[in-house]
Amino acid sequence: MFNRTIPTCLIAFMLGCSSFTEAGEVGFSDDDKAYWAFQPLRQQSSPRVLDSVWSQSPIDPFVLAKLEAAGLVPAKPASRRVLLRRAYFGLTGLPPSAEEVVAFERDSDPRAFEKVVDRLLASPRHGEHWSRHWLDLVRYADSNGYKSDEYRPHAWRYRDYVVDAFNADKPYKQFITEQLAGDEAIPDSPEALIATGYLRHWPYESNQRDLGKHWADIINEITDVTGEVFMGLSMGCARCHDHKFDPILQKDYYRLRAFFAALDPDDSLVAATRRAKEVREQELAKWLEATRALRAEIEEIEKPALAKAEESAVEKFDSRYQQLLATPVQDLSPYDQQIKDMAYRLLLVEHQNMSNKIAEGKKERWEELRRQLSTFDHLKPLPLPAVMAVRDIGGVAPATTIPGSETNEDIAPGFLTILHPEPARVEPPATSGESTGRRLALAKWLTSTGNPLTARVVVNRIWQYHFGRGLVATPSDFGHQGEEPSHPELLDWLARRFIEDGWSFKKMHRLILTSATYQQTAVRETPEIARGADPNDQLLWRAQVRRLQAEQIRDATLAASGELDLTMHGEGANLKSTRRSVFLKVIRNEPEAIADVFDGADGFNSTAHRDVTTTPSQALLLMNGNWTVQRAQALAHRVEMLGGDSTATRIETAYRLAFGRSPSDEELRGAEEFIRQSVAETPQSGAAEAQGAALFDLCHMLLNSNEFLYLE
Repeated sequence: MFNRTIPTCLIAFMLGCSSFTEAGEVGFSDDDKAYWAFQPLRQQSSPRVLDSVWSQSPIDPFVLAKLEAAGLVPAKPASRRVLLRRAYFGLTGLPPSAEEVVAFERDSDPRAFEKVVDRLLASPRHGEHWSRHWLDLVRYADSNGYKSDEYRPHAWRYRDYVVDAFNADKPYKQFITEQLAGDEAIPDSPEALIATGYLRHWPYESNQRDLGKHWADIINEITDVTGEVFMGLSMGCARCHDHKFDPILQKDYYRLRAFFAALDPDDSLVAATRRAKEVREQELAKWLEATRALRAEIEEIEKPALAKAEESAVEKFDSRYQQLLATPVQDLSPYDQQIKDMAYRLLLVEHQNMSNKIAEGKKERWEELRRQLSTFDHLKPLPLPAVMAVRDIGGVAPATTIPGSETNEDIAPGFLTILHPEPARVEPPATSGESTGRRLALAKWLTSTGNPLTARVVVNRIWQYHFGRGLVATPSDFGHQGEEPSHPELLDWLARRFIEDGWSFKKMHRLILTSATYQQTAVRETPEIARGADPNDQLLWRAQVRRLQAEQIRDATLAASGELDLTMHGEGANLKSTRRSVFLKVIRNEPEAIADVFDGADGFNSTAHRDVTTTPSQALLLMNGNWTVQRAQALAHRVEMLGGDSTATRIETAYRLAFGRSPSDEELRGAEEFIRQSVAETPQSGAAEAQGAALFDLCHMLLNSNEFLYLE
C-alpha cells in the first residue's frame, strides 16, 4: 500500500494552529528572513584553539573549539583495528579481512591510513555501498507498491546508474542535473536518460481508475520528495496552506510543483544514442519487410480479441476518461494527453496473454503463423535497452493551479519566495522543441550560488552517514520543526569546501576520514563527566558505537562465510541470492528478511535516517532463522577447510574470518573448553560429528555477537 506519513504541520492545522501569514500574502518577519538555513553560505575562518597539536584536518579546529568551550577534551585515537573496520564499513559497507588488518597494523608509514582511505574510495565496493544511501532517499524499488505490487523490469538501470555515479565521483551538481533533467540537459546521452528514473520511483496503482486523482498524487509525491532530498525542507506541509512553522508559502509549493507539470512517464524510451537508434531502425526495416504478410494475418486474427478486451477495459473507466480515449491526441490539451497516456497504460495490459484471448477456431492457425514468424528472428535486431524514464508531454506545460483557489491562477514555476521571489527563468532546450525546459531550470537553481540549501543538505548527509548523526540531526528537515546545527560554522565551511572541490563526494569523504575527529575512540574512562557537559551528545567528544545497517549485516555475514557474490550490475537478484544486498530486487510488499527486521528503508517514503530498534524478531532471526543458520554452517565448513585439524587453529581461523582478529588467550581457552565438553558428552562413535556441531555453534555465536554486529 501507499504509506506517506502525515506532515506535522497538517496535524497542527487540524488542531487549529494559526498560520504565520495569511494565505498568499508575502509578509515574512525579520526572524523568518534571519533564519539560519536561508542565509548565504558564510566564509568561515578556522577557530582559535588552545590545543595546537590535536588537529589533523581543517575540520578539527571547529570541533575542538566547541569542546574547549564546554570544558571537554577529545577522546584518544581509536586502535588501528577499530579504525580500519570503521573506515571499511563507512566507505564500502564491508569488513576488512584479517590480512588487511594485520597489514595496516604493521604499516609504519605516517600516511598509512590515508592510503587505506584512497584505496577504499577507488574500490567498486564504494559505489555499491554509497548508492544505498541515495536509493533510500529517492525511495527506490523494483515494484509498484499498492496491493498488486507489480515488478518493474527495467528499474534496475537507475540503481546501476547511481552505483556508477558514486564510483566515478560524478560531481553532485551534475548528479542533480541528470536526475531532474537529463533528457533536457544532455538529450543524446543514454546515461542521462536513465538518470531521470529518479522521477519514476513513485508508488503506482496499476488498477486505479480515478486517473486524475492518481496523477495529482504522483506529482505531489515527486514535489514532496524533491523538497526533502535536495533542499532538506518539508514542502508537503505547504500543500494545503502556508506552512505553519517555516517561511514557505502555499504558493511556493505549487511553484515547485509546476516544474514537474509537463512530466510524462514513457515506457517506450530506450537508453541509446541517436545513431544507435538509426542503425536499429535500418536493420528492423529488413525484418518488417520480410514479415509483412505474416504479421498482417496475425494482426487480423488478434484484432477482434484485442477490441473485445479493450472495450471491456474502457468500460471500467467513467465517461470522462472514455471520452479522452476516444479523442485524437491532436485535439487534446497537454493535461488531457497525460491522463490519456495513463489510461492507455492500462489498456496495454490487455495485450498480454494473447493466447488466452484468441477464439478457439483460429488459435491453431495463429500459433502456426507465430511459429513461421519466429523463423525470421535472425533478421530481427535485438531490442535496445529499455528504461524507466520520463519526457515532457510537449513544449507547453499543463496549468498548475492551487486547488480551491478562487482565481484559478496558473502558477508559474518558481523557487522559495523568501530566497527568490521572481518566477523562474525557463528556456526551452535548444536541442529539443518537445520539452519545456522547466526541470532543467530547477536543476540550475538548486546548484546555483543563490541557493544556500543544496550544499548544506548534502554535506550534512555525508557527515551523518559517517558519524551516525548529522551536524543537523534532522537531515531532511532544515526548518523550524527540525534541529538547528550543532556546529553551524563547520556546516558552512564544509558546504563551501564541497563546492570549491567541484561538488566531489570523494574529496569530502577523504577530508572527514582523515580528521582527528573521525579517528577518536568510542571508549572514554569517565563518559559521565562528558555527558554532564554535553547531555545531548552533540559535541563529538568521542566516536559513537553504532549497529551495522541491515545490508551491512547481511553482506558481512556472507563475506565471513565466504559466499558473497561480488558480481556487479544487472537485473536484481532474487532474495535467496548471495549477491550484495544492493543488487537484490526491492519488492515493496515483500522486503528481504534482514532488511525487514533491522530497520531497512521501506521503499515508499524518502528515508533520510534509518531507525535503530531493538526487537525480539531481530534476535530470533539471527539465532533461529534458516538463512543465518545456513551462513553459520557455511562459515564452519570454511573454517574446517582453512583451519586444518587442530582445534586451536580452527578457533583462530573462525575469529579471524568473523572479527578480522585473533582470539585473546581467554577467548581461545573458553572456545577450546566448549568444544572439548561438547565432544566429551558424546559417545566415541559420534565424536567427529559432535566436534563439527560444536564448531558450527561457535561460528553461529560469533555471527550473533555484538562485535560482529556493531561498529566502535
